[in-house]
Amino acid sequence: MVFIALPALQRSQRDTQRKNDLNRVLAAVKQYQANNKGLVPPGYGSTNFVGTYLRAKGEEFKDPDGNDYFFRAVNIGSLPTMPTSRTYELGGVTMSVIYVTRQAKCSNNNNTVANTGSNNAAYSIVLEGGGAYCVNN
Repeated sequence: MVFIALPALQRSQRDTQRKNDLNRVLAAVKQYQANNKGLVPPGYGSTNFVGTYLRAKGEEFKDPDGNDYFFRAVNIGSLPTMPTSRTYELGGVTMSVIYVTRQAKCSNNNNTVANTGSNNAAYSIVLEGGGAYCVNN
């Protein structure tokens, strides 16, 4: 019985960490906006945003699988949508994806839907146990 329940518990713990990581991104975005007249970061993968706001005190910012996170822009024209892929291959390196959709917000079922305002954005991550988790500023 333990052998059956343990993998599900471990998946659940990793998904909880992913949700916490996405909430950490949201807090960093809000801090960035407070320091930059409400603007959202121009490039989430930039050394400035990640280094200054997500790793400010030398903390790690990695997926529970050990992969670095990769911020992937989603085109507003493809909404509504729910991301389906947890990883992205870049130059032979597997990275865990955080989807960023500008001029969007999260719906009740964690889909990303259009929203007005250039400084609005939705941030989504695919969960290992199924579905996605979405937060917006």
